Amino acid sequence: MLPIAEKPKENLKGEHIFPATIIEPLAVKWKQLVADQKHAEASVVLEEIVCKSSPMFSRLAQYEGFHHTVDLESLVLAAQARVSVWLLYWDPAKGKLFSWLSKCSKNVFLSEVVRASRYRRQFYPTSDNLEKFVGTEDHAVVTNEAIEALKDILRDLSCRWGDEQAICCIRFHIASIVENPKGNKKAVIRAGAYASGLSIDLSKFYYNWALFLLRDAMYEKMNLQYTEQDLFRLVNSFTFLPDLLTIVTWEQMLKIIALLGGLRIKIPTLTQLEQAKTDYKLFRQLERGHHTPDDVAKAAKDFHVSVPTAQEIYENMTQQLHDDRSVETPLYD
Repeated sequence: MLPIAEKPKENLKGEHIFPATIIEPLAVKWKQLVADQKHAEASVVLEEIVCKSSPMFSRLAQYEGFHHTVDLESLVLAAQARVSVWLLYWDPAKGKLFSWLSKCSKNVFLSEVVRASRYRRQFYPTSDNLEKFVGTEDHAVVTNEAIEALKDILRDLSCRWGDEQAICCIRFHIASIVENPKGNKKAVIRAGAYASGLSIDLSKFYYNWALFLLRDAMYEKMNLQYTEQDLFRLVNSFTFLPDLLTIVTWEQMLKIIALLGGLRIKIPTLTQLEQAKTDYKLFRQLERGHHTPDDVAKAAKDFHVSVPTAQEIYENMTQQLHDDRSVETPLYD
């Protein structure tokens, strides 16, 4: 065993993932070889830089959790393919190479998450046996027909979230509502949170959304006793509800009441819509770049925001544009 004083530089403390004392001189050497147009020698140096940087790419992808959406090998390969471009834009006077590569790789990981989600299928066939959700069948013709109708309705249900925890929680709430419509709502929400590993607030939202989904699916079968439009206008004369009838029809208003009755919905402003469009333009500008800090700084300058704000907008838009929110995912597959 070597004594401490004779340990190689690769094992220096704090550099077991990214040996900066070795890679930074190689990066400077590579830039000089490229400037001198010695491409054969530069290729050998670049290969060594990529090999020694790969553990850092792998660890960063796992630390940020990107490997849960895209396989780790694909993430590392995407980062390796852009190392040469990142080195060209790297200026030793602006900071250390580790910080530069970590920021660049994180941005390209975010891009890979969005790109991978675009290839997911939107709809999937379902074939689960839903007998347990409707109770035991008897031999009555009417009961059997009602159960079959309910099965057909449940088979066609879908949601806009693709993660397994959300689907598990919504399925649990649907089962609870169908089996016992007058059950303890708080207990169901709490059990749904424990069963799916989600927070109580998120389980509560999924319970209300599952109730809305069932109301929507069974709306045509509901026998709601409503009065005339005049009574609706008079009872709600000191609210904005009657004014909605200038935008939607009375039949549409009845459906809104049946599906969303009792819920508070905050309507976005035109300013918020414009801000979302601006954030998307900033996101698209960064997507077309090389995912370097210089690109982030340029986008921040173009859109008159700070660099941390631009980076935060890019990360938020990556999550908001994720396929889990943009497609309908079947609850039962």
